[in-house]
Amino acid sequence: MCVREGWRLDDDLAGTAGGHRPGWWEPAGPDDLTTVREQLGRTPQGILAVAARCRFGRPSVVVTAPVIPGPRAQVRPFPTTFWLTCPYLVEAVSRLESAGWIARISQEIKAQPDSLEQLREAHRGAARLRAGLLGAGAARRLQQLSPQALARLREVGVAGSRDFDAVKCLHAHLADHLGRGGNPVGRRVVALLAAQGVALSGSPRCATEAAGSGEAPCLRPSPSAPYNRGGGSAKGLPG
Repeated sequence: MCVREGWRLDDDLAGTAGGHRPGWWEPAGPDDLTTVREQLGRTPQGILAVAARCRFGRPSVVVTAPVIPGPRAQVRPFPTTFWLTCPYLVEAVSRLESAGWIARISQEIKAQPDSLEQLREAHRGAARLRAGLLGAGAARRLQQLSPQALARLREVGVAGSRDFDAVKCLHAHLADHLGRGGNPVGRRVVALLAAQGVALSGSPRCATEAAGSGEAPCLRPSPSAPYNRGGGSAKGLPG
């Protein structure tokens, strides 16, 4: 969905993360934006902060704005607040999804009332955070342009899910958990990755290969990971 742009996004979004960010978020500097561009193979828009880094200091999860510039003087609502950019983790989570873990985790969560309530609260928390990142000024202007778009941003959960009992995308739930904590699906994914020897801090191969070639593997996007190309179950990071 795109709506006509009636304000300068940079003016309304500048600094909006400040009052709503966990203490570990960091500003996205020029080197971070360059790395994310090379990780994804395109120039992303709307990055507000870096929520998690690998052991080599490169972004692995970024925070994105609730609205981003669109084509022809339009703006696009973007409900996916946290985006997993580390290709090492993206590929590992893609393997879990291919092995059927979306359905399996969903069944596990629904069988445990406490975990199901935690999932619902994670979705509600994602909506609250997104509303806070949008800011009052941008919200008023978006209300004038498209009340439906504003309502969606305020109401949907992780990865834009409308069903708060649903597990939509393991990448998005892991990114949400690393970005702010408290996501039971993200916790389960962390445990599954650990059982497979996948470290959240990134692959040790990165340092070895970077030392030999001067280029880290994270700067060579893999064609086997559709999530960061926008072909996964969550909407692709805008570029």
